Amino acid sequence: MNESIIVGGWTPEPIKAEHDEERLWHSGSPWIEAIRSMVSDSGVAVNQETILQHTPIYAGLLLLGGDIGSLECQQKRIEGDSRINVTDHVAYDIASVRPHARMNPSNFWESVLVNTIIHGNQIAEIDRDNRGRPLAPDPITKHGGLLLHDMTRTGPWYDNTGRLWIKVHERQSDGQLKERMIDPDDTFHLSNLGTNGFWGRGLKDVARDRIGNGIAMVKQANRFMRNGMVPDWVFETDAPMNDQEWEAMVSRLRRDNKGTDNSGNTLLLDSGVKGKPMGLSFEHAQFKELVELDIVMASLLLGIPAVLLNAMAAATFSNVEELYTHYINRTLRKWLKKISEELRWKLLTRLERRRYCFEWDLDPLLKGKLAERYAAYGSGITAMWLARNEVRMKEGLNPLPGLDEIVNPNTTSGGGNDQETEEETTEEPEQTAPDPEQNGQATPENHANTAEKLAMIMKHEDQCVADGVKHHKPVIDWLERFYAGPLRADLDKLTPQSAKDYCDGRLRMYSNFANHVHSQDHFSGLVHAQSRTQSDRVAGLLTAEFAK
Repeated sequence: MNESIIVGGWTPEPIKAEHDEERLWHSGSPWIEAIRSMVSDSGVAVNQETILQHTPIYAGLLLLGGDIGSLECQQKRIEGDSRINVTDHVAYDIASVRPHARMNPSNFWESVLVNTIIHGNQIAEIDRDNRGRPLAPDPITKHGGLLLHDMTRTGPWYDNTGRLWIKVHERQSDGQLKERMIDPDDTFHLSNLGTNGFWGRGLKDVARDRIGNGIAMVKQANRFMRNGMVPDWVFETDAPMNDQEWEAMVSRLRRDNKGTDNSGNTLLLDSGVKGKPMGLSFEHAQFKELVELDIVMASLLLGIPAVLLNAMAAATFSNVEELYTHYINRTLRKWLKKISEELRWKLLTRLERRRYCFEWDLDPLLKGKLAERYAAYGSGITAMWLARNEVRMKEGLNPLPGLDEIVNPNTTSGGGNDQETEEETTEEPEQTAPDPEQNGQATPENHANTAEKLAMIMKHEDQCVADGVKHHKPVIDWLERFYAGPLRADLDKLTPQSAKDYCDGRLRMYSNFANHVHSQDHFSGLVHAQSRTQSDRVAGLLTAEFAK
């Protein structure tokens, strides 16, 4: 797969001579038309590069991108109402370890979000193997993972049949751009608000005039500072002046009164020349008010409280934390949910979507003050929904022996209830003799019979898997159906305590095979090699059954 090169945007043709500018502007050149489409009402071109010159927008993007880049995207296995962390799946490697060979997760998700806000969309191509499974990034070949595409050269395209494609223009080794079509299902697509539910619109389009106004305001302020904070002047004379006299006066004014180095110099006029200031001062132009308005508008566009952009006029000690929580719940969570949903749909198979999901750990952003955290932990421990070792791990400490149980230390140690507790624990429960004939389960009486049946089931399992990988695609989907079907039912009759663990473990092992082998014959050979471990698997199942 050819690797896209992200460049800094659309660069117009250089204008050679100043007097040719007006002629080029109205020449109808596609380059000039592209530039004209970026120009705001203030006369400033707003594109993916100049938009970052708008300080409040840049600060907001830095905050949003930095916050998402600081979080960990976790893959979870769904087990009833529980969510168990998963780290042995290729989707976890892509989302949390290395989305691309040249980008760590922090930089990747920061870039994805910033580009989505600016352009309205971000497309990242998913590199898949010949079975349609995502490939983890390879540091040697530089393939695998998610490949970001330059959104100035990427967009939706419909063919003659009405099918949707993603069209990209890739720069070749000879410098030419070449079109390539990508199936949308092979892309990670994050979009901003749009009108068709698929392709979003970015700030450079919907807020061009607002952002251009802010950039123009800064340019005007810089010109004013460069002039020594002195407004421009208009001069009147009682008698006409020749060219030499006029040029001499203008030259003297520029030399002695223009610029910050000459600020405060006295302006001397002669020959009946009268000067009048032209323009407004900072105070009259209300630059302070305009700057504050610019910050408020940027916070409105990005969904960030103005306080987080250092607009502290309305900030108090009581509302800053509330506004920060509001920002996390109303703005940040929206983007995190979009990313999680797209990862789940594009990186997992149909059956895997029922078993796995993606969640973001928001604890780094929600951690309060030390005393507040400890009070919350204490409440969770005494209410018996939080274990003490869970608290230690949240605080970056190693777990300690004996602190895994969920107990209330205030009621389970010390006090007058110890005797009653001890008496209750010394009572032995009524023992019930096992029934050797019940469902043929693994018991000492029918141990040999169960082992023989397990050996037959595993022999049948190995043969079915070896044949199944040759005739079914995608392999992972077939394996999931197989280990959730009759095989699981047969094992449940013999080893109900351990059947699920066995099937889950075999599925993980074969899924790992499928991600690393490159032919079905190779896969089949690995499956047959597992037959030699049949006796160990039988013994392991029986041992686990009695241990439980």
